[in-house]
Amino acid sequence: MLKSEKTALLSLEKTLKASFPQAVSLLAKREGKIIVTGVGKSGFIAQKIAATLTSLGKQAFFLSPLDALHGDVGMVSVGDVCIALSFSGGSQELLKTVRYLKEYFKSPIIAITGNQKSVLAQLGDVVLFTAVKTEGSAHNLAPMASTTAMLVVGDMLAGALTSPKVFKKEHFARFHPAGTLGLELSTVEERMVKKTATPLVREFDTFTKALTVLNNARFGIVGVTNEKGILKGVLTDGDIRRALIKEGIPYKGEVRHVIGTHPKTIAKKTTLKEALLMMETYKITSLFVVDTDKKVVGLLHIHMILENSF
Repeated sequence: MLKSEKTALLSLEKTLKASFPQAVSLLAKREGKIIVTGVGKSGFIAQKIAATLTSLGKQAFFLSPLDALHGDVGMVSVGDVCIALSFSGGSQELLKTVRYLKEYFKSPIIAITGNQKSVLAQLGDVVLFTAVKTEGSAHNLAPMASTTAMLVVGDMLAGALTSPKVFKKEHFARFHPAGTLGLELSTVEERMVKKTATPLVREFDTFTKALTVLNNARFGIVGVTNEKGILKGVLTDGDIRRALIKEGIPYKGEVRHVIGTHPKTIAKKTTLKEALLMMETYKITSLFVVDTDKKVVGLLHIHMILENSF
C-alpha cells in the first residue's frame, strides 16, 4: 500500500507540470469564494481541502453535491471558483452540480480526477490529473492511493495560494484562537490587561491603600513599583495573611515592608503557551508584564489565557 501511494505522489510532478500553475492562477484571480465539492471518499478529501483553505484565511467551503441542487447551491455566487474531486470523473451527482455551477454562475471549474477522458475532465477549465496505477487496497477496490494524491494536490494549492511574505504566523493565530495551537501562536500582549487597568501602587504607599487597590481589581494581586515604574515586588492574598499575623491587626505601615520581592515577570511578546507553562511551574495565577527596563506594561491572569483557549 505504501509503495502504491508513494508512486502516486511521485507521478504528480509530471502530470501537474502544466496544469497546476493554471489552477493556482485561476484561484488567485477569483473575485469570490472557493467552492470544493466531491462525493464519497473524494467528498471527505474535499472537506479537508476546504478546511485547510479556510484556516489559511481563504473564503472556502465544502458543497455537498447531494444537497447542492436541493437548496445549498444558494451559498454560491457569481465570481466563485469550484474545485471538483472525482477519481473516476463520472459521479452523476457531482456532474449535475458542476454543470449547474458552470451554466448559472459561470464558475470556472478545477477538476481533480484520475481519468483524463472523463466527463468531469471535459467540464473542467483546468484539469489536475492524479494518475494512480494501483490503489494498494485488496483487489484494488478501496480508494487509497487516489485519495492520498487528491489530498496532496489540495495541500499544494493551499500552499501556493499562501505567500509566507504576506501570510504570517500572527494571521494564522487569528484563525486559530482556541486550543494549544492558539496558545503557541498568540502572544501575551494580545490577552493581557494594559497598564491603565493593572493594579499598581508605589512602594511607599500604605498597606491599606494596597489592600484597597487589590480588592477593587479582583486579580488577587497588586504590583508594587518605585517612582520610575519599575516593579519592585507584589502583594498577594498570602502576603496579606502573613503580614497581619506578623505585624498585627490593623497594620498601618508602608506596603514595601510586607511584599514579596521576587516577582515573576514576562515579556509581552512571549507566547501564551510559555506563559501558561511558567504559571504551572511556579504555581501562580498572574504574571506582571514588563518591558526591557523592567517597567510594568500590563498584567496577564490565567483566566485570560484559558477563557478562549479550550
